[in-house]
Amino acid sequence: MTTQGILVVHPGWHEGDAAVLDRATYQRYQDELQEGTRVLFYMKEPVDALVGEAQVTGNPVQAEIEPEAPVSDPVSPRAEEPVRRMNDPQPTRIDQRTYHLPYLMLHSIDNISQIPLGTIRARIGSEFGVFDDEWIPLTEEQYDALVGEWEHNAS
Repeated sequence: MTTQGILVVHPGWHEGDAAVLDRATYQRYQDELQEGTRVLFYMKEPVDALVGEAQVTGNPVQAEIEPEAPVSDPVSPRAEEPVRRMNDPQPTRIDQRTYHLPYLMLHSIDNISQIPLGTIRARIGSEFGVFDDEWIPLTEEQYDALVGEWEHNAS
């Protein structure tokens, strides 16, 4: 089963950079994010546009992000202690695992124009928006309409 969707990337992302998913997104969509899945890369503000197309070439690979070092306050004698919540006997821990999606670029910003947010909404619906989502599933018709925009611009 081939699926398709939009993967949201940070400003400054370039072809060859890791396509990163957080743990919650991966767990929610792991059945869709398999070899053969078609991906449109959407770059967040200030770009707000589709910047490339790729195909997933394997299963997502789990990676870990090193947590940032705690900031020490030389004035406070307790600065080295982890932050604790009220009535929480253990330090607050954040699961830093991420998943990197292996991909093969089909169209990149080097050889196609960006598809801005307004055009995306015109092609697939005005309710389209990017909030905290990293993966936005699309129907085949929606995907084809967006890819068709690149073909239309190329002619």
